[in-house]
Amino acid sequence: MLDDLMETEPVFCKSLKWLLANKLQPNPGDEPIVEFDFTVTQEGFGVTETIELIPDGKTIQVTDDNKDLYVSLQLQWRINGSIADQVKCLKQGFSEIIPEDHVTVFEPKELLLLLNGKSTVVTEEMRMSSRYTGGYEESSHTVLLFWEAFESMTQDNRRQILKFATGASRVPLDGFDPMFTITRSEFDKDALPTAHTCFNQLVLPPYDAIELLIEKIMLAVENTDGFQLT
Repeated sequence: MLDDLMETEPVFCKSLKWLLANKLQPNPGDEPIVEFDFTVTQEGFGVTETIELIPDGKTIQVTDDNKDLYVSLQLQWRINGSIADQVKCLKQGFSEIIPEDHVTVFEPKELLLLLNGKSTVVTEEMRMSSRYTGGYEESSHTVLLFWEAFESMTQDNRRQILKFATGASRVPLDGFDPMFTITRSEFDKDALPTAHTCFNQLVLPPYDAIELLIEKIMLAVENTDGFQLT
């Protein structure tokens, strides 16, 4: 379950991993170096509530002997307990559109892939299913530089660019609709790239050097704030 939360709550997951990997009591009988009890805090509508993960959780301190149980309960709470009401409503609405017996044929990972798309972004797959407008063609110098730069990037950077251009950081299982499009910008190479997420369109100025292209596109991607899908 730690891996399930890593993408959305990396800091929380790293804390739990640290807890599992390190001794809280360096020597038998020592007081734990960090103080936790078996509770979680929940805020809603301006009200803060302390919830016990087990009976009398407020009085039970986390130690090396029970930290595995603590981590397990924390994960169960984050994934299920804290959003139980919301999940119930979501499941109700989902079942009204797609009957449950139509979904049970899928494994969880298969359903996740079908709904959210592929998290691994393959350059060649993207390139083969893209189109070019505004004066660009597949053989245009800037287009070739873009795919060369894209191939050199990490998966995180590729997902950032997809999110910037399409609103989603994953690749749909059956491809983007409309197709992922690279359009020539009316501005010169000193300008930053822009995007039209509704059309899955990246608007790219005519950069003539790969270093400049990477600099400009990452500057735009890392400082953007706008419409996106999750």
